[in-house]
Amino acid sequence: MRPVFLLAVRGGVALAAALAAVGFLPSQARAQGETRLGVTGAGEVGFEYAGQIEQMGPLSDDFGYLSELAGIDESKLFTGQNPMDRSEATARFTFFSSAKRLTRSENVNLLNSAGTGETTLYFNDAGGASFADPSSFRKGVAVATYSSTWQDVLSVYAPNMAIASIVAFSTQKAANPFTLGGTRYVLGEPGLTLRLTFTGVGMRTEPTEPRATIRYGGSATILAGGALPAAAGAGGGTSGWTYVALGVAVAALLVGLVAAVGVWRRSAAGRSPG
Repeated sequence: MRPVFLLAVRGGVALAAALAAVGFLPSQARAQGETRLGVTGAGEVGFEYAGQIEQMGPLSDDFGYLSELAGIDESKLFTGQNPMDRSEATARFTFFSSAKRLTRSENVNLLNSAGTGETTLYFNDAGGASFADPSSFRKGVAVATYSSTWQDVLSVYAPNMAIASIVAFSTQKAANPFTLGGTRYVLGEPGLTLRLTFTGVGMRTEPTEPRATIRYGGSATILAGGALPAAAGAGGGTSGWTYVALGVAVAALLVGLVAAVGVWRRSAAGRSPG
């Protein structure tokens, strides 16, 4: 009976793994005790942010901080206690991006450009970033990295001044655990895809190269991810192979249980008085 019992146990283990893969077990269990942040349902906001872009010809640096993050209280994102006095100086989560413009077109006062970028998100428990020092946004522990494509539409409303509307599509490449207040967290997950939208005011500071500064605010909406439940009618989410694995695991569990019951009945019958 021992081999049959082991088969039933293994079937149960496989079932638990398949359930975790399709999202029927708590995310805590899937993350090995880590609390996952910034992973919500498809179509929901994962985080909000504020930042600044420094353009230098076709290249630009983009840096800023998170102002909201799904899964954690807003007060924990900052070192200061006053919710009406948030800034980069007290932000614990900052980011730094390097971007390159690949295309550009112009129609009277409307400028359209597109390109690619690489972003790293940092956790610094002490805070201390400053928009006057872009390198300060790279201090701390790197907790997530992303690759992006983006489109920037500038509507010029005065000499050297424009309203910027930017859309980016990002794919998360890595997620590294970190500890805040004694709790272990992980931000996002590899394979997570997001749509970032942000709006701000741009000022051209040098027309020849050119150089410009854009100050903005925005949010990141979840599109799809490895452990996300699929929205009704939406693409992405759990793959068909995961459901195949679930079916195989359930079948293995049932076969093991039926065989175990059969062995137990035959053994009981053999012990019965004739």
